[in-house]
Amino acid sequence: MGKFTMRYTGLAVLVFWTTLSVLCAQSNTAPDIRSNAVTNRAVAPVKPPVKKPFKVSEAEITSVREKADVLSAQIEALRAMKIDDMLLCDVEIFHRAAQMQLRFSNEEFFDTRFVTDSLKILDVGIARAEEAMNGRASWTNRKGMVVRGYRSRVDGSVQPYGLTIPASYSGSPTRLDVILHGRGATLSEVNFIVGRENTNSAPTNVDYIRLEVYGRWNNAYRFAGETDVFEAMASVMKRYRIDESRLVLRGFSMGGAGAWHLGLHYPSQWAALEAGAGFTETIRFAKVTNFTETELKVLPMLDTEPIALNCVNLPTVAYGGEDDKQLQSSLNIRDQLEREGFHFTPEGLNFTTTELPFIFLIGPKTGHKWHPESRLASDAFIDAALAKPRVSPDRVRFLCYSTRYNSCFWVRLDALERHYERAEIDAVKKDAGKRVDISISNVSYFTLVMPPPSVVSINGSVLRLPTKLSAGMTNAAFVKSAKGWSVAAAPLVSTNGALRKIHGLAGPIDDAFMESFICVRPTGKASNTEVEKKALVMLDRFVFMYAKWLRGDVRIKNDTDITADDITSHNLIIFGDRTGNALLARVLGKLPVQWTKDSIIIGTNRFPAADHMPVMIYPNPLNPKKYIVINTGHTIAERDWRGSNALQFAKLGDWAVLRIDEASLTNDIIAASGYFSEDWGVSK
Repeated sequence: MGKFTMRYTGLAVLVFWTTLSVLCAQSNTAPDIRSNAVTNRAVAPVKPPVKKPFKVSEAEITSVREKADVLSAQIEALRAMKIDDMLLCDVEIFHRAAQMQLRFSNEEFFDTRFVTDSLKILDVGIARAEEAMNGRASWTNRKGMVVRGYRSRVDGSVQPYGLTIPASYSGSPTRLDVILHGRGATLSEVNFIVGRENTNSAPTNVDYIRLEVYGRWNNAYRFAGETDVFEAMASVMKRYRIDESRLVLRGFSMGGAGAWHLGLHYPSQWAALEAGAGFTETIRFAKVTNFTETELKVLPMLDTEPIALNCVNLPTVAYGGEDDKQLQSSLNIRDQLEREGFHFTPEGLNFTTTELPFIFLIGPKTGHKWHPESRLASDAFIDAALAKPRVSPDRVRFLCYSTRYNSCFWVRLDALERHYERAEIDAVKKDAGKRVDISISNVSYFTLVMPPPSVVSINGSVLRLPTKLSAGMTNAAFVKSAKGWSVAAAPLVSTNGALRKIHGLAGPIDDAFMESFICVRPTGKASNTEVEKKALVMLDRFVFMYAKWLRGDVRIKNDTDITADDITSHNLIIFGDRTGNALLARVLGKLPVQWTKDSIIIGTNRFPAADHMPVMIYPNPLNPKKYIVINTGHTIAERDWRGSNALQFAKLGDWAVLRIDEASLTNDIIAASGYFSEDWGVSK
């Protein structure tokens, strides 16, 4: 591939921290970072904030910091008392919110209300801390609106979520509606909490709990934002009795895009889906041309228009205002379903079908908001769907483009023949589950997560299953070879001897940041000081970008301090050159890259090591159940974080080689990039 300029890290980097705690406690301004990279394609215009941040005074900053220090001391006292960490998180979220407001005070104080709101939520946190010190936690029994928090496994940060508890809640299993918010130009932890933490009376017109997720800000519920949704749900389920057969996912605008994303990628998770406005594909919505070959390949992983078929067993409401440009997202889904062979009947502006549990609503003469009549129709549709017992269907139709999103009810696609191409299964139970007929494509290994049938037909070939499964097998699985399909004799795992792209270990690079990770800093002597300098710039850049756009703190350890538990429990993000980072030196010989004093070789790509550096993701040779990533964080440019959510997708595939020159600290030049094969080898 020819050389092109890398957009995802084109930033003027400020090495702005000594430790994260010092930054949080002492800095009242965020680094002034802008993208300086030159791009080879047209880019979507970046929408400016609704309002320019106003200049917060030093006295106002001091007032917030002093009150935050009071709460910080209380939190340390509670920690010393070893109170339940779930309750501690309910207190910490208020300190964290003020802390983030201070960290990015040059951008995120939009008017004086943000100062008063910061002080207000700190008062709530202080009051909760005082209660906890006295062995009480009244907010845990509150009806109405309340904000609670959890500690994320991804980075150890505390994250908030909002709840509305109905007056009727008595501890019996109840329905849970998960609400995904739209993009907010002035959104922060502070105003998210202020809008959801109050003592208003509990609603009497609903009998279910509403969960409003923060989603780590404005990322369309991707990456850590996606993980946030499920972590918040898990936290709620530990604290309240939730009927897991009655989970409803709802979102509008950016939340609508998130609802399509999480609804269609996890179709058996939900009892009903409601998606309003938003986007369902990248190219047309973002109005971008000249995507790179590497970028185009990965788009189907997150685009939801191609997987519209996954709503076959999911009661779905698609909504858009008649005068809203984002109505197009629902039109895309309906058009794709028609291409799949389904038919819709118009009813005024709306469309219905008897072939799917699906209703398509359009708000008459309505812009970017819900029309009241459409809202009533949607509520009625969802209530009717939930009134029926939710059962696992005898027929499952499901498709995916990556093993990251690979399961639906009782089928799981464990390995594909080719990632980022359509992989599909149509499975039908017969004779009370004793026989299963399957049509399948672009899959090399799959599992039936159910009591093993006696007979399975796969694309017309009939297999009779043994009366006893092989050792280590808990469900019937099937593997494809040159001879055709057969019953699998062993579970599909990724080991040093037989690496495969499987769920959670399929790339691309950004996939590593959806689960727990630690960055590994070099302490040894680098053989190439320019490469090490570049690598440390990449680390500093990632620390800032992750805090700003995903509202977390990057955990960092020196290479000499990495423990066996770290290797077992975390994805490891390694920075440095081939000799300066001891952990990189330890695994380098087991990676599909040759990095010597003179050359960097990946497949047929060869580059001089003096002025080039590899970045990549790969199963960790020391623990193939986890990733290692070399010399990069998220591969998304600040321009794309600030601009269209549709452009917040992995940009570099599984690997790339960067050229290092005098401008490389602010402009990253890619010499080559690509994807590893299904067995983690280097594709041509």
